[in-house]
Amino acid sequence: MAQRIPPDLEPLLIKAQQLEAQLAQVAKQREVAEAELREIERTLATLEKLPDDATLYKSEGYVLVKVSKEDVKKDLEERKELLEVSVNSLRKQEEKIREELIKLRKEINMKLRPGGHAGSVAG
Repeated sequence: MAQRIPPDLEPLLIKAQQLEAQLAQVAKQREVAEAELREIERTLATLEKLPDDATLYKSEGYVLVKVSKEDVKKDLEERKELLEVSVNSLRKQEEKIREELIKLRKEINMKLRPGGHAGSVAG
């Protein structure tokens, strides 16, 4: 005979699955933002080694446009700031989801223990 999930436990398990999926999504977004941030930092480091009058080009759609080193640096610094804010926000979201998931798992485990009232019927 197959064991059934107690009715009061099913919504908790569904919520836990949703939180796990949400956590994975937020973690992936953070990883992508961190990777872009590292790339910007490497680019800024490379840019610092170039002479001020270096010829630089920036992709604008299908064309390359000549830009000054200072303009490139300014654009990269702005993007870096935005990414840092985004990464910090995503870390906070991850932590909040993790805490909620831990709390939910504890609740599920309590209901699964003998006397935890999962699926019990008063008689």
